Amino acid sequence: MNEPIFLYVNYAVSASFLVGLVALLLLVINLYRFANQKKLRSINDPQFFSKLPIKSMMVFVGSIILVVLFNTIVCNLARSKTLDFLESLPNAYTVFAEGHPVSDGKNLITALKTVHKIVGHHSSPSKTIHVVIEANSQVLHLNLCRDSQMPREYWVFSLGDPVSSTYEIGRISTDTLDSF
Repeated sequence: MNEPIFLYVNYAVSASFLVGLVALLLLVINLYRFANQKKLRSINDPQFFSKLPIKSMMVFVGSIILVVLFNTIVCNLARSKTLDFLESLPNAYTVFAEGHPVSDGKNLITALKTVHKIVGHHSSPSKTIHVVIEANSQVLHLNLCRDSQMPREYWVFSLGDPVSSTYEIGRISTDTLDSF
């Protein structure tokens, strides 16, 4: 996962976040100045909107949009790389969960191949299970977090990149990990 594209997008996420913080500071200062102007008391005043700190507001909102966009790109790339790894698995591979071999690794791999984004349903990840898939000297590390409301549903986090390890790359449904 440590490819240049991930590195560049991570830099872009960090830069967008920092620009957003600076823009927020400038926005607060400019809004304070705007609110303390004595001559603009009504929204009906023709100069009301022309005096708003529009540039600060646009930079702040734009940086938020960029952070969301870059995080989405990283998560989609991580999901794609994970699926590519799973699709290219040879017949001989080993699946470990919490350091122990998974007896039904094939079912877990089948479930992982269906990883997809879903609209949240007001739950959260609970118990985390670290999964390692080894094949031909290649290793994939994932965290599968059991859903707090639906015990067969797992949130999938790719551990190959700082951004995608924080944000889920998708969800799966399986009962293979019930014993963990």
